[in-house]
Amino acid sequence: MNLDLRDNLERSRGTVFFRAIFALPFLIWLSLWSVAAFFVAIVTWIATLFEGRPPRPLHEFLARYVRFATHTYAYLNLAAEPLPAFDGKAGYPVDVAVGPPVPQSRWSVAFRLVLALPALLLLTVLLRSGSVGEVVATGGRPGFGGLVGTAALLAWFYALVRGRMARGLRDLVAYVLSYGAQTWGYLLLLTDEYPDSDPLTAIGPLPTRSDPIRMEVADGVRVGRTAGRLLRSRR
Repeated sequence: MNLDLRDNLERSRGTVFFRAIFALPFLIWLSLWSVAAFFVAIVTWIATLFEGRPPRPLHEFLARYVRFATHTYAYLNLAAEPLPAFDGKAGYPVDVAVGPPVPQSRWSVAFRLVLALPALLLLTVLLRSGSVGEVVATGGRPGFGGLVGTAALLAWFYALVRGRMARGLRDLVAYVLSYGAQTWGYLLLLTDEYPDSDPLTAIGPLPTRSDPIRMEVADGVRVGRTAGRLLRSRR
């Protein structure tokens, strides 16, 4: 599972100011969808134990659920500007690419929740302040104590003033969303690949700068002696 990031950083001050209100219908729909996804996940787990591969209809249902959750939280946390669609289809500026069902080890499927605990623990720190159980019970909804909530709050003030999203804050939110999608994709048997916490996996190569003046660090003693000679020559 990979994050497809095509956001241009432009933001409307009006939608930014009322972002929480505009996101409310999507959060309500996500909560209802989470209830259905819970039962579908149980059926998928049982079917995969017997068949060694998730059934395609159930796989597609859960894939849309993970995509819609990613779209919703991307919009809520200012990582994207347009309103998400309610169907979880691909094409949003912050999207998740989910592959087709693949054969999975039955042992890995049987102990998937146990294997996913380290990733869920890291996701707890990134998303919200609370326990792993709270993150599982709430579907990984962000809280005010997590890294993504802090980044979104700073981005809210920045976007109101500048009319655009700060690249660093957008990338930080995108990283958290990517790791969350990977974790839930692994837990819901959408993939057998363990979540990758490398930020470059989520957002790709970091931007480079071409400043005319650069500082290069050399041997400290040599630099100190050179600076001393320059000072003495100017006296």
